[in-house]
Amino acid sequence: MRLGLEFNQTLRFGFALNYLNPAIHQQGGTEQNPLFHLIDFSYINIFGEYIILNNQRWEFSFPLILDGGATTVSSRSNEQDAFVSNRTVRLTVTQISAVGYYKIWKWLGLGVSIGYRNVTYKDQNDPQLSEIVTTAFDGPPWAIKTKIYVGALWRTLLKKKARKKQKTIDRGTIDSQ
Repeated sequence: MRLGLEFNQTLRFGFALNYLNPAIHQQGGTEQNPLFHLIDFSYINIFGEYIILNNQRWEFSFPLILDGGATTVSSRSNEQDAFVSNRTVRLTVTQISAVGYYKIWKWLGLGVSIGYRNVTYKDQNDPQLSEIVTTAFDGPPWAIKTKIYVGALWRTLLKKKARKKQKTIDRGTIDSQ
């Protein structure tokens, strides 16, 4: 979920809360000693977004996102055992992407995004864990998105309310003559 402010219909700034659901399953270890990992990821971010096109039906933008979060890595030695939590580690994430929305109504958009995410986590004591975490989250993320344009929704609701009130007043005037 993202919350932010828009300035001059060209810039947006804000913050967001994100998490992955379901967790990522990844295999590691060696051939003689395999390990199965379950990786949960949640993070908060701040974002800046440059809007290159925003008209009645389309919106295209380029957001830059800076994240800080935590991931919990759980492991097991075979597929029948239960996962045992190894530890929670802190990450920094930088992501840039291109986002496009088609506005179904003035207040609701359906869109897609594609970009690149870079995860930074270095653990000198456990380089294998560093590799597992960065391999799981580095790379090109993509998403199918929905967006509610709160300002447009608010204006739409106020117009309907004003029209309904006007009809009531008009009827009252006609009925009272």
